[in-house]
Amino acid sequence: HKSNHVVINRLQRRLYVNSRYAKPRFKKFGFEIYDTGNMYLIRSPEGLKVQWYHSTGMMVIDTDISSKKLPT
Repeated sequence: HKSNHVVINRLQRRLYVNSRYAKPRFKKFGFEIYDTGNMYLIRSPEGLKVQWYHSTGMMVIDTDISSKKLPT
């Protein structure tokens, strides 16, 4: 199966998908990457959410496991 590579250059505020420049509002392969001006918001298909701040480089990582729980 073919893999896809997503590279985010936080300092230059550029997004590359498979070595090609992509617009800051990227939604493909189940991923969503959005540049708010202050940070990147990244969501994965499995519910992982990342806030990556431009100025400090700090990352806030959150998992949304509540939607993956089985009903009891």
